[in-house]
Amino acid sequence: MHIPDTIEAHRYGPQGGLLEEFLRSVRDIGRFASITAEAIDHWATSRPRLLERSNSILLRLQSHTPEGAVQGAAKIEQSKEDAAFLERHRSNGYSTIFSNALVSIWSALESHIDDILLSLVATDKTLLAADLIQKVKIPLALYETMPAGERIAFLIDSIQRDLNSRFKRGVSQFECIFDAFGLSGSLDDDLRRTFMEFSGLRNAIVHRRAIVDKRLIESCPWLGLTIGTELRITIAILNKIMLYSCLYALLVQERIVRRYGQAMPPISDAIAEIRSTILLLES
Repeated sequence: MHIPDTIEAHRYGPQGGLLEEFLRSVRDIGRFASITAEAIDHWATSRPRLLERSNSILLRLQSHTPEGAVQGAAKIEQSKEDAAFLERHRSNGYSTIFSNALVSIWSALESHIDDILLSLVATDKTLLAADLIQKVKIPLALYETMPAGERIAFLIDSIQRDLNSRFKRGVSQFECIFDAFGLSGSLDDDLRRTFMEFSGLRNAIVHRRAIVDKRLIESCPWLGLTIGTELRITIAILNKIMLYSCLYALLVQERIVRRYGQAMPPISDAIAEIRSTILLLES
């Protein structure tokens, strides 16, 4: 996986611990997907010899009784079915493994953004002056009985509902809520385009059983997909998603650092390193 090791080597200012946790989560998700695919690939290449040998041993051990013979035959049949199952995934380029990883990264990013907002509002009460927060309606008695953390979470959830943020496409899902708190920023076209792919692929995997639908084609016409076909998520796609997710998280952290007057390095160095890695990957 193509996430530079050095981006986890520093503290990144306010909420830096949350950023480090997210970066580590993305790396772990990618590593697990890669190791799983490699393990299946290794097993599949040696499968015929191992399967023949293990089946021979199994039959010898269990052929002494009628019950043992039946159990041995059943286990051999199960091993053949398992082998065929794994071979299908291998021949499909391990798309299922990489699809699950893609969905997990999106979930990790959603959680990270929520954690960032909760932490910022909890530590900077001036953010409560945002117009949308002033318009949130809640019975006073209910609000007063809530613990402080739950109050903030309720306010943020209310703003997300008012903005329909979960239904927006691409990075707009996150940027609209940052904008409500005065924390939005400029993003380049490549990142916006990649996040449109990211959210579109994720939605098709989760809601359409990884089948291409009209919404995905309309969102990402440049992908050249055909309605009704099955998505194939490759290791290259996953690497791209991982890198841009980390880049976005770093850019959000850069905004926070700027807002609260912290020195920019090492976060600017981490951003530059991620961008350099993206250029190498896409060249």
